[in-house]
Amino acid sequence: MIRIGYFRTKRNYILFYVSFERVFMEGSTDYMKQKEFFPWRPVHVCQKGVGGQLLFYCLQDRLVYYTVFCTEARKYEVKTLALCLMYNHVHAFIMIKSKEVMSNFNKTVQMIYAREFSKASSIPGQVFLHSFVWAHKSTDKEVRNCLAYIANNPVEKQLVNNVLDYQWNFVRYALSDHPFSPSIKLRNASRRLRRSVARVRAFHQADRFLSHAMLDELFAGLSSMEQRQLSDFIISQYSAIDHKAAAQYWGGIERMAASYQIVSGSEYDISEEKEDDIPYRNMLREVRRRGYRGTDYQYLRESGNTFQQWFFDLQCIAPRWQVLRFLHLRPVPSRDPLELRPPGLVFI
Repeated sequence: MIRIGYFRTKRNYILFYVSFERVFMEGSTDYMKQKEFFPWRPVHVCQKGVGGQLLFYCLQDRLVYYTVFCTEARKYEVKTLALCLMYNHVHAFIMIKSKEVMSNFNKTVQMIYAREFSKASSIPGQVFLHSFVWAHKSTDKEVRNCLAYIANNPVEKQLVNNVLDYQWNFVRYALSDHPFSPSIKLRNASRRLRRSVARVRAFHQADRFLSHAMLDELFAGLSSMEQRQLSDFIISQYSAIDHKAAAQYWGGIERMAASYQIVSGSEYDISEEKEDDIPYRNMLREVRRRGYRGTDYQYLRESGNTFQQWFFDLQCIAPRWQVLRFLHLRPVPSRDPLELRPPGLVFI
């Protein structure tokens, strides 16, 4: 697949770029040429934010997507071997009974999360690319390479040095149900934490995902330690990831976790943009330094001179194209090539 685009520089030069993708995509010619889908054969699926724009800004964003994914996985009878949430895309390694079910499952997850994100942020427009990319893995070696690749994605993006230090590849949850916090002892826990735990269990038993509003209620009044404990509890309670099935390709869970720290894996069937995610983390820290917390997306809704100042300040810590992605913007053709408009007007 060939993509051609352009952008204007500060001096009004027009630069063209061409990117090549070797993928199977819903609705594309390459996708239609795929002769056959093999039921229950492991398949790597990648969902991307439109224009490379961010999907996750805070803990609540990731927990909403995670609980939606796990809840829908049970409804569609999806067997999940691995899952990894990055800033602007998601990797999943699944086994499913048909191409139609896979398509419906991914579209449902995208639709629900996009609705929740738009509701929380008050930013209209498309969140995910309409298409998702996927590739079968046939041999045990291909499966191991893909599992290691997904687990090591945050290492590749330079977010962590050790694959076990990243919470959102869920590798450490194969070893413990509370890897990033002390175990919850309800007898000694605060009343607010006990109440939050009970509500999470009730929502899980009812096959309901956790919305931004519900998560804000659950975390309200908890200490930072209790918030980490509750996050671990939500992830373990909702988990639809079959770590034991994935570990069979490595000879055990401990051996799998150890191998991920040595083998980075590879993926030749789905191309991924070579991008350093550290600027996104730095921009989020700057946003928090200015007083924004959690699901407070006001900085994405600023307009006029205030928004122009946001853009100028963030360019001091990140490349222009990543600032555009962070703020859900794209260059707008006009007399002034540096003109920016509020996100609602230029959302892709």
